[in-house]
Order: sequence, then C-alpha cells, then structure tokens
Amino acid sequence: MVKNFSYDVKEIISNFAVEGEYFDHCSYGEGHINDTFLVEMIELGNIKKYILQRINNSLFTNIEGLMNNIDLVTSYCKKNILKNGGDPNKETLTVIKTKEGKNYYFDGNNYFRLFIFIENSFSYQIVSTPLDFYNSAVAFGEFSALLDGFDASKLYDVIPLFHDTRNRYKNFLNSLEKDAFNRKEEVKKEINFVKNHAYLCPLIVDKIENGTIPLRVTHNDTK
Repeated sequence: MVKNFSYDVKEIISNFAVEGEYFDHCSYGEGHINDTFLVEMIELGNIKKYILQRINNSLFTNIEGLMNNIDLVTSYCKKNILKNGGDPNKETLTVIKTKEGKNYYFDGNNYFRLFIFIENSFSYQIVSTPLDFYNSAVAFGEFSALLDGFDASKLYDVIPLFHDTRNRYKNFLNSLEKDAFNRKEEVKKEINFVKNHAYLCPLIVDKIENGTIPLRVTHNDTK
C-alpha cells in the first residue's frame, strides 16, 4: 500500500478500541467530502481492515450531532438486522469507539471516525444497467424498513435548513436576482420550469410541521 496522506494514521488509529497492531494504510474510494483511508491491523498473523475517515468539519460543523445520528441509526439497524437473522457487520456500518468511549476522535486539529471495513463491497460511480438501478432501490427500501419505528426526534439537524425546500426556493430566487455570473439569460427554460413548480416546494415541510405527515427518518442523499 502507498501512504499518500500527511496524517499520522498510526497515531490516530491507536486512539480507537481496535484489536492488533497497526500494519499499513492507503487512501480509499472516490469520495470528495471526507478523507478516507483503508487501514490494516495485524493480530496473530491475521489482517483486520477498517475504514478511517477525517470528517470535513468545514461542512459538518456539529461533529457531536453528526456522529450521534450515525451511532443511533446504525445501532437501531443492527437490532433489526439481528431480528431478521442477518449479519449486522455486513448489512450496516459498525462504528468503532475510541478508547475513551467516544464515537469520534479529535486530535486537536481534525476529527476522525472509524468503521469496520465491509469485505467484497464497492460503490458504483456510474450505474450502467437496469439491474443496478433495481438493486439500489431494493437497498434503499431495506434501509427504510430497518428504521421503521425509529424516533426521528432524537436526531440532530446537522446542517440547518439543508433539506427545507421552502428555504431552497428562497435561495434560488435570491441567486436569480443577483445573477452573479450573468448566466440567467442562458437558462430561461430551466428558470421558468422551477418557478412554475414553486407550489411544490412547501408541500412536504408544511405537512410535517402541521402533523399531516409524520416525522420519519429518510435517506436524503441517495443520488
């Protein structure tokens, strides 16, 4: 493996409650928000693999809330996976705590989290077949089903108003008025489409607020 990051991964990993000794690490995946590493630990000649991430705290300023959400959701999923006779270490994320019992580690400058690496798993960057789309929908449905009954009020809104479509439309109008890059003349068709469908923007958030739609956990970044 090629070590191509400036972080002291060996020192960072030593703060987590993992078994074995540090062996090696490399960058992993194609994510662009967090810095991700595949870390190998060795114990009695056996390699154990973990995913270590430096959390982008410029985007996620509430690390405590973010990791609380992940911990609660994955723990709830694990219980239901076990009820269904599945393998929770393969069917959902497993958060590894620090030696102090926290779900992230802060080294004074950066925040890190650690998960068990799920073998034989991969992420599609481009979906090329109908079967891939189908399996994505199945996975999405299974995730939603696993969270049936979860108390969504326990979760933090880690990026306030990020999913508030009323606020999104308001920001759209502000950007349109400023036209900072002089591009609105090039996209009149698209602008008109958005304006003609503005009535849709408040529907869900209004109904959640008045209780017509119950509060539920959803995955709002399914691409």
